[in-house]
Amino acid sequence: MLFSYQYITHDLEKMQGYMDYIFYEVWIKAHTLGDFDITLFDDNEDLLDILNYLYFSDTTPEYGKNFVSSVKKVFDLCKSLSCWQRCKLSYWYKVNNRIEELCNGKYKPALYSDLDTMIEALSKEIKSIYDNLYSQSKIGLKEISTHYTDFVMTNNKGVCPFCGIYPLDGAYSKTREAYDHYLPKSKYPFTAINLKNLVPMCHKCNSGNKGVKNPIFDSSDNRREAFYPYTNSTDIKIEVKLSSSDIQNLQPADIDLTISATEQDKTDTWQELFGIDSRYKELFCSAEGKAWIQQITDEAPDFDMNSSEYLEIKKKQFERNPYSEKNFLKVPFLEW
Repeated sequence: MLFSYQYITHDLEKMQGYMDYIFYEVWIKAHTLGDFDITLFDDNEDLLDILNYLYFSDTTPEYGKNFVSSVKKVFDLCKSLSCWQRCKLSYWYKVNNRIEELCNGKYKPALYSDLDTMIEALSKEIKSIYDNLYSQSKIGLKEISTHYTDFVMTNNKGVCPFCGIYPLDGAYSKTREAYDHYLPKSKYPFTAINLKNLVPMCHKCNSGNKGVKNPIFDSSDNRREAFYPYTNSTDIKIEVKLSSSDIQNLQPADIDLTISATEQDKTDTWQELFGIDSRYKELFCSAEGKAWIQQITDEAPDFDMNSSEYLEIKKKQFERNPYSEKNFLKVPFLEW
């Protein structure tokens, strides 16, 4: 990716902490705890208060009671797990929440299909719980809008780091960008509410290009490395060569686009996930790309310069603000 996000701490992290407690202190220890009871949560007062409200309040929506009921169902299913199965489940939970290390090629993550082979009913209940936690505003990520506001106040470049083409809604916008589950929540259990797996992304990158593509496995199911959105990304160099000088009729086939970086494997993954090659070529062939060239040729005479001389001056401006107005793409394109 073009630049990394800075991770921010937020109250939403409490939800992950609650699930950590439920997993390690209730589900994994189910075989030692007797019958399911609300007192199992006495050591976590905040979580206990939430569960008491969800289960016993007359005003609790049905999905609140369903959440507690699902937690109990998983608890009951975990009672029958063998020692080996409990160890395996604990390992999967730990590994699947190490998003950065998974992106760097470490560990083998667990899939829902792995849970299916252990106990299909357990897999189904866990998926239901996590899907509801993400989607139900009252018991899940209810403060996602406040997280987004805080997030873009810190990450304020104003453009999507996955493409650099489209702007992101800012802190004062009435709308916000959707969060992408970087490692797809449909594939990987226990990851749906981990904020380190949730990244704001422009609509074109999220729905139009990445979709449910898997950053850490290619389409042939081969393991690969990917950029982790919350760590420093590599310096990416973009080079453009044109086989045609007929700019007004430029076609993608006329463009040789080379993207290189020190972490080339991760860069290749990024290009594939977000369709970078075709999207950048499409931009160069658009009216906007042609206008970049027209601007240089039109303005140069006003400063008694030829186009090459004027471009050298403009390049300094572009390089000072690379992600403003797609400047990072203007430089290699105008140097063709």
